Amino acid sequence: MIHLILASASPQRKRLLSELSRSFDVIPADVDETLPAGLPPAEAAAHVARRKAERTARIARERDLGGVVVAADTIVLAGSDNPEVIGKPDNDEHAVAILKKLSGSRHTIVTGLCVFDMASGKLELGWDETHVTMVAMTDAQIR
Repeated sequence: MIHLILASASPQRKRLLSELSRSFDVIPADVDETLPAGLPPAEAAAHVARRKAERTARIARERDLGGVVVAADTIVLAGSDNPEVIGKPDNDEHAVAILKKLSGSRHTIVTGLCVFDMASGKLELGWDETHVTMVAMTDAQIR
């Protein structure tokens, strides 16, 4: 059986992986999540996922763990002509501002994925895009 290591502290990602495997380690990767300039958003998200996978693999080796590291990075793009990358909110006020911007609009969610086999050093990169239309929300609903 292949030992899986999730490179994330996300409860959602942990829940998703638990639907595929009963046993895995969680080792969050504290990496710079700045998107590389010049890359399309999907490739940039995959690049950040790779950073996370490589960092988590280093931590796993220090703990004498091996296996396959699964890492992901998700970005939100608002607008269609010249999409704006919406980052993670800094605080509650920033989260409210982001939700107001997305309220009643169609936006794109891009998730980059990296699967890294620590034994062979092979890795696979990929991404997926989902288009989401958010209902218009009142200020009270957003808060």
